[in-house]
Parts: sequence; C-alpha cells; structure tokens
Amino acid sequence: PKTCLGQYESAIMDFDTAIRLDPDHANAYFIRGGGKMVLGETREAKQDWKTALKLATQLGNVKLKKQIKSALRQFG
Repeated sequence: PKTCLGQYESAIMDFDTAIRLDPDHANAYFIRGGGKMVLGETREAKQDWKTALKLATQLGNVKLKKQIKSALRQFG
C-alpha cells in the first residue's frame, strides 16, 4: 500500500474514496485513521477509529475490533 512508501496524504485520499463508495467499510476507516495518526491528525484519527470500531462491532468482525481497541489504547 501507499502508506508503506510514506505517501500518507495520497493513501488517505484513496481511503476517502473507498469510504464514499462504501460508508460501512470498517477497515477503510481504521487504515485511514492510522495514516492520519502518522501525520499528527490525532483527533481525526481517533474519530476514524471510533467509527471503525462501531462498524466492526455491527459486522461482528472480532479481529478488527481487537486491532482498533489496541490502537485506541495505545494512542488514546
């Protein structure tokens, strides 16, 4: 992914598009939040993670839910 190359802004724009196309895509919110965190956009990152957590819970995605909770604990 682009984030591996340090192109965080571009990756965030890609996830913006993914979320526009599928607003219930929990993983897209989670990954976009990670990019925002790296860029110092802490408040926005946490909001993305909270949205991802809500969606992952609704979808019953236990693995993703665990990852999100870990990120929130680490950076919360």
